[in-house]
Amino acid sequence: MLRAATGLVTCVVLSGAPAGPSPDRDPSRLRPGLFLYAAPDLLEPRFAETVVLLIEHGPDGSMGLVVNRPTDIRVRQALEEVEEARGSDLPLYWGGPVQPEAVLALVRSPRPSPGARTVLADVHLTGDLADVRAALAGRDPHGGLRVYSGYAGWAAGQLQAEVRRGDWVLDRADAALVFAPDPSNVWPRVHLILNRLEVRDRSAPLLFYPFRNELSRRATRSGPHRRLKAHRVRVPEAVVDSPPPSTEAAMIREATVLASLCPLFAAAALTRAAEPKAPSTRELERINWMEFREWVPGKVQTVLLPLGTLEAHGVTANGADILAPVAIAREIAPQLEAFVAPVIPYGFTGSMDAYPGAFTVPQEPYRAYVRAVLVGLARNRFRNIVMINGHGGGQTAILSALAQDVGREERVRILVVNWWSHCADVTREVFGEDGGHAGDNETAFMQAIDPALVHPERYRPEMALPNPAPGAWSAYPSPTTIGLYTARQGYPRFDAGKAKIYFRKVNDKVLALVEDTIRRWDAAGL
Repeated sequence: MLRAATGLVTCVVLSGAPAGPSPDRDPSRLRPGLFLYAAPDLLEPRFAETVVLLIEHGPDGSMGLVVNRPTDIRVRQALEEVEEARGSDLPLYWGGPVQPEAVLALVRSPRPSPGARTVLADVHLTGDLADVRAALAGRDPHGGLRVYSGYAGWAAGQLQAEVRRGDWVLDRADAALVFAPDPSNVWPRVHLILNRLEVRDRSAPLLFYPFRNELSRRATRSGPHRRLKAHRVRVPEAVVDSPPPSTEAAMIREATVLASLCPLFAAAALTRAAEPKAPSTRELERINWMEFREWVPGKVQTVLLPLGTLEAHGVTANGADILAPVAIAREIAPQLEAFVAPVIPYGFTGSMDAYPGAFTVPQEPYRAYVRAVLVGLARNRFRNIVMINGHGGGQTAILSALAQDVGREERVRILVVNWWSHCADVTREVFGEDGGHAGDNETAFMQAIDPALVHPERYRPEMALPNPAPGAWSAYPSPTTIGLYTARQGYPRFDAGKAKIYFRKVNDKVLALVEDTIRRWDAAGL
């Protein structure tokens, strides 16, 4: 349940007649009091077809509020301890992806509080709860009050870059549009603005590119941000059921929030948000069928399927190829608003299957079983299936072929990620050299998951052997359980600090690949 704060409330107070239009795409014109209209071709789902009122803009960053995204939550829920709010049917608006547990307000009034800060001629930022109470008790709360969850934030120079490449179209803010009775009519004005721009400069074609709005974790280290302590916040899975239904959970995780972009915003929270609606679990084997029906496909369209095998891995666990993709899936599922399917643990192992504890499934039964799992996920109405594979050799070719076959037959989108190969550059970045099967990279990943999975006391350098060049030689069983990709590189070193860094960077890179692939699928209308 949302709780009202007993202290100050951050508001924007607008009054007077709207200023005349002055559209522009020049980032040098950015200033508080502008509307930022999302360009029609903007593909970033959180900001598609949004209009942002720019509240603060300076050399150290910018912040604003999305003014046209109402949610199904009522203001009376957000301010349940405010007596004037109890009978209100005003909706809570989605203000942006930053700090969604902070509830902010826009209030229209000809007489702002004495401590209000001017944003534009008749636009003020105030920290007085009395403004909100007065608006709720007034004759027309719908025309004078908007309450928001979260806000939009940009690091230094980020907004200028987005405007320069055509992500946003600028126009002067209009109080009548901020408090429009039907907010769905606000964003379509962008087409009129673009028409005026084309008339003014037909020689400059408008080009729009998708972007990803990211809040810099380092932007608090300089400038006026030092005046207030930055707050580290774990962002909830989903703040509200606002459109689009599956994007809020993909918002910035554990972001360093710049609460001091404007000093008054440091005390901005009217309330802590209600516990967000989120699945009780992201693991398909643990969820109830009725809850599953509530989430798929309306709110969750992506499922992560880990795959591996059992085989020897030097001085770490035989199930390294199972444990790694499971850990990756669990780590990135919340950011993707995805479910995690039960792992397929038995695979097509190859020349390591002779070692104790190893296990292999013949190719044809394996292919048929994985196909059946993929078809089952597709028929459970998942739109995106992401296969996170932990085992190489012949298994990678099988999975790639199955992705194409099932994708065509079931009209579903399937991505296969061989994590160690996709993250080879991360291996070189963290360790300064190539890795290997059970080499420094894979052993470190296991060490980050659970140090008890790694046994340095059993390691001897002579256990490792460089993989042969293609066509040079082959042997069955493999003469080594630590196969180096490059000679004299990738020997396990058991560095716990680097293991943690590697684990984080691998997860970040896999997450970025999945997000980018889905975004491109969506952009192409596939």
